Amino acid sequence: MMGKMLPNYAKTPRCIPKAPGLVNSFDTAVYAVACIVFWACCHLSELLITSCHSFDLQSKVSCSCLKTCSIAKFGQHFSMLHLPKTKTNGQEGDDIYLIDCPLLFNQVNAFEHHLASSLMIPDDAPLFVWKSTNGSWCPMMKNWFMSHCKTAWKKEGVDMLDGHNFRIGGTTHHLVSSVLQGTSSR
Repeated sequence: MMGKMLPNYAKTPRCIPKAPGLVNSFDTAVYAVACIVFWACCHLSELLITSCHSFDLQSKVSCSCLKTCSIAKFGQHFSMLHLPKTKTNGQEGDDIYLIDCPLLFNQVNAFEHHLASSLMIPDDAPLFVWKSTNGSWCPMMKNWFMSHCKTAWKKEGVDMLDGHNFRIGGTTHHLVSSVLQGTSSR
């Protein structure tokens, strides 16, 4: 009964574009952001910037942000990422936990692959960057991210979605999967 009431984007994580081989850093960054936003139920604005000039170390996640990788008490590998400013906690920020899961769209693997492909990024740069064809690093901006996702969705025959569908879809997926309330929301 519940499945009939769910919007299509919440039945499966179809809003996450399929991993396109992850051969370039742009695709790697898009995939990592998509997985994190969906599974950790983040706002895109907490991970991405809107323009090259809008990056601020005090409010946007950077390469120097606190990152922890470990194994939880229940045996699952996880990564923790501190967001310096969130929509719900403001300047206090919040920690998000990325739990390793045996699903196709694994947020821990996507995040760690992105970090491994971005080793030479300075600490004061945005966390989600990609290397351009001329060799310079570019911050992943929300409009580039959404444009890439919409192109992927069109190829898959998925209706055009907006950025909120990641968070809504992830939250709904967690609730339908019986994840405890409060575990998936911040």
